[in-house]
Amino acid sequence: IREAQADGLRTIPNCGMVVSMDCGDEFCIHPAKKKPIGDRLAYLALEKTYGLKGIESSAPTYESMEIKGNKAIVKFKVGEKGIGPKGHELEGFEIAGEDRVFYKAEAKTGVSGDVVEVSSPNVSNPVAVRYAFRNCAPISVYNTYGIPASPFRTDNWD
Repeated sequence: IREAQADGLRTIPNCGMVVSMDCGDEFCIHPAKKKPIGDRLAYLALEKTYGLKGIESSAPTYESMEIKGNKAIVKFKVGEKGIGPKGHELEGFEIAGEDRVFYKAEAKTGVSGDVVEVSSPNVSNPVAVRYAFRNCAPISVYNTYGIPASPFRTDNWD
């Protein structure tokens, strides 16, 4: 469902979406933390509808992936200030090789503010990366304004 909603952003004019995975609970479909979701929606309206400058309301979104050795370099479409992950480690990433088996990945911000390097000792030749691509997954990638990245996958094998 999340993937279909994100696809709608590319085809439906004047629409917006905020990520709320970090505000909920895996056992309840309705997020208990309503204020962060309301704030994100307000920022979106203030920036996109009313033209307010100085905030970055859009979530970081997957842009591209490049393979360098045993690492996948994932580039995000993000505002000018880049990714500002909460905490010291990036969680929620998985990586797969040619066998299409996904393993929990180690992930860290790259040299530039829009890149994350993803790897796993179990994958020597990566071909795909997923981030928060589960019903309930940890969220750790945010823009510098605290807006969380949208879940994504680089594969479409289904």
